[in-house]
Amino acid sequence: MRRYFIESDRIGFSAWTPEDLDDALSLFSNPKVAKYLCAKGFYTDEEIIARIYNEMDNQNENGIQYWPMYLKETGEFIGCCGLHMAEKKSAREIGFDLKEEYWHNGLASEAARRVIVYAFDYLHIKELHARVHPENASSLKLVRSLGFEHVDDFFDEPSGLMFMRFKMIHGYQM
Repeated sequence: MRRYFIESDRIGFSAWTPEDLDDALSLFSNPKVAKYLCAKGFYTDEEIIARIYNEMDNQNENGIQYWPMYLKETGEFIGCCGLHMAEKKSAREIGFDLKEEYWHNGLASEAARRVIVYAFDYLHIKELHARVHPENASSLKLVRSLGFEHVDDFFDEPSGLMFMRFKMIHGYQM
């Protein structure tokens, strides 16, 4: 049985391992997910594998990653949500990517709320950032409903995409 280090009502958060590569491939090989993450609109299997090994390195070096998430009731992999380092040293960037079949049922909101509490209360982060592709209406609605405020728009060289940047300061009440 999988062990979770963070839990919400329906979701258990784990950490990526090499045994989870099939889960990662099932998420990031979907063009409907990838189109909001990279300019070419898809990832190769090699890029997905490299991404997950990068997440594992991030966990080892910084204690954070975009953690894989599972439905507690069934153990089904649903996507990932977590934290990355941000440009500002005292900040972290929250992100969430769900498999298409789990969109529009409140799981992204539930996951993001749990990661925000973890970031502020356990990691003592002072500021959270979020980046959202401007055409991703659902994610835009979610970050705004969580209380993030739009800061600016920027071009992300590694992904080749424009993003909207949002921030939340510790102390905001969701």
